[in-house]
Amino acid sequence: MKVIQISSTSPSFFLNSEKGTIEEILKDDWYAQVAKQIKKLSPKIEIECWVPEKNYKKGISLVEDGINFRMFPSSLSIRPSMDLAFSMLKALKEEIKKARREEKKLIFHFHEYHSWQTYLMLYFIK
Repeated sequence: MKVIQISSTSPSFFLNSEKGTIEEILKDDWYAQVAKQIKKLSPKIEIECWVPEKNYKKGISLVEDGINFRMFPSSLSIRPSMDLAFSMLKALKEEIKKARREEKKLIFHFHEYHSWQTYLMLYFIK
C-alpha cells in the first residue's frame, strides 16, 4: 500500500515565521508529522508527502525517516500559499497507472481539501 499526502500550500509561504529553510518547514509540517506517525505504526506502508513550491524551478525529492518528500515547481499561484503544480498532476496520473499495473492499493490524502486546487487535481486525475 502507498499513501500520498498532498498539500496545496507552498512551504516557502512560512519562511518568515522563523521555522528555518524550506526543506525544514516541509519536513516539520503537520502533514509530515502525520506521515511519520503512520510510518511508525505501520512501517510497511510506503508514504510520501507532496507539495508545490514557488521558489524552485525543478522538482526536489528528499527522504527522511523512510518518508519521501517531493516538491514540485509551482505552475500557478493565484494568491499567497495557494499554488498548483502541473508536474504534480502528471506525477499523480503516473502513480495511478503504476498502482494499477502493480495491483497496489493507493491512497491520496489531500490536505486543505476545501481548496480549489484539490478540486482541480481531482478533476484532472478522475
